[in-house]
Amino acid sequence: MHLAPEPIAHADPQHEVAEPQAQPSLTIYLVKRLQLVLQALVDTALRPFEVTPLQYTILYVLRSTGPQTSASLARNAFLTPQTMHQVVINLCNRGFVSRNPNPRSKRSLLVWLTPEGEDVLARCTPVIVELESTLAASLSPGQQALFREILQTEIAAMGEQAARWNLHGARL
Repeated sequence: MHLAPEPIAHADPQHEVAEPQAQPSLTIYLVKRLQLVLQALVDTALRPFEVTPLQYTILYVLRSTGPQTSASLARNAFLTPQTMHQVVINLCNRGFVSRNPNPRSKRSLLVWLTPEGEDVLARCTPVIVELESTLAASLSPGQQALFREILQTEIAAMGEQAARWNLHGARL
């Protein structure tokens, strides 16, 4: 079957064609754009310290929560246990963390932050705090608090969705 081409529409003031309305951006798209910008900024800020954003995050989590198993770190970072194992080995090789027997389970090791890890974390954190200040600069204190609250709520909700889908790191 041969279809005839559509006639070419010519500008005719009597038959004005409406401009398509811009659709609002999807929230997921906006969040992803913010994540990409922040990832690039954090990566650049940490480069002089030879620390990746993931390594910084692990060090920060260990300082905040205390020793954890690699499996727990993997779940919280949304990584496979194998990937986290490699990251932890790299951090061990650099002297930033150590692995010691878990007193609650003979089958697992706990990852501990070392003094060297504390030191690199202390050197990196001011640039991360500066980036966070830049992120928050355009928001009032109330908006900042609301933004953090919304992020925490959505992380929990999407973590539940990830658990239903049996994705890695479902416990966000």
